[in-house]
Amino acid sequence: MKLINFSNHPMKMWSSEQIKTALKSYNEIIDIPFPNIDPKFDETDIINIAEHYINKICSLGKPEETAVHIMGEMCFTYCMITKLKNAGYICLASTTYRICTDLEDGSKNVIFEFVRFRNYI
Repeated sequence: MKLINFSNHPMKMWSSEQIKTALKSYNEIIDIPFPNIDPKFDETDIINIAEHYINKICSLGKPEETAVHIMGEMCFTYCMITKLKNAGYICLASTTYRICTDLEDGSKNVIFEFVRFRNYI
């Protein structure tokens, strides 16, 4: 089975733990960069962009041989997950611990530590 990584974080940016976890279940990981979703886009724009990416994902593998790790802008992600699940694809999120440190200058340093993949239900 293959895993399509449809997020702003290509596999080369994943922690070794996240890669190891993915490769326990999937023999191939394919990156598709997540699109920049303009906050001014309306629902029609979201649907049109989603259709383009649905076609791309479907061309890379059948539902019974492909899962999709999808993380990103919420309205677009919801649209994609709905369409992918209706087509029979397994859709996954990555869960993380958020480790936040307040810095002296008032800014924050945030580190996300991978925990697991979870099915969208």
